[in-house]
Amino acid sequence: MGVDTGTYTERVTVPSHVRLVGSGANATTIDAEAAGSAVTFDGVIDAEVSGFKISNASSAGAGVEIKDACSGITVARNIIAANAGPGISLAGGSSGAVSFNTVADNTGAGVLVDGSSSWAEVRNNIISGQDTYGLQATNGALIRNDYNLFSDNTLSNLSGVTAGEHTLTGSPAFAAANYYLTAASPALDAADPLASVPTGGGLRADLGYKELIASPLTLVFGPQIDSTVTGNSGVAKVEVGTIPVTDATQAVTETIPRAGRRSRGTTAGSTPGSSR
Repeated sequence: MGVDTGTYTERVTVPSHVRLVGSGANATTIDAEAAGSAVTFDGVIDAEVSGFKISNASSAGAGVEIKDACSGITVARNIIAANAGPGISLAGGSSGAVSFNTVADNTGAGVLVDGSSSWAEVRNNIISGQDTYGLQATNGALIRNDYNLFSDNTLSNLSGVTAGEHTLTGSPAFAAANYYLTAASPALDAADPLASVPTGGGLRADLGYKELIASPLTLVFGPQIDSTVTGNSGVAKVEVGTIPVTDATQAVTETIPRAGRRSRGTTAGSTPGSSR
């Protein structure tokens, strides 16, 4: 079920076999208005919430609440922030996967799992700025975790949880708004190497809800029309070079690539690699 851009001041309950997909966490918000949990999975299976900012749950609820023996629940590519309780909670024998979210500035734990038969797989997230713990497992619960970045969780990053081998700590270097990553963030290219990389991303996916992508390179060669000029055989050769630029105030002449990849066009009656 797709949801258009906008802010929805309501509480949402997701049934079994439904994927609730927003238009992007920087564009679609579920605001619980401090009236309970913003998104609830209650005794359901095979369901998902992704692509939202989820906020303003009350202290008695959670940004995303998963309870009563849920299984196969996915929470992915969300901003889960500014909730008075936990960002995400699992209880009552529930289980789920929490991946590629930015969980920030919640009063409770970033992810809270409670009860001996409850567990969560938590990977590729940024978990920052909770008033208590980043990840918290209580009463025999299990949180398997790896490839997460922790920062500024007041009491501790982990409680009742053993850190995964590839856990990172440090400031995520967010931009001024929407928890975007900047080029200085340790979350860049830090996700599980087996995770899919979004189009325009780097060698590996970034942690958190949104990939920092490269600007597209557009080459314009002229109008797409048949040639009517005598002797015009079209574009014979294109040379493109790229170079990393760390200081955008530099003159263009100071950042000219010294070597580029060459691509030679093909014209009527010629073979690739020939020129006229």
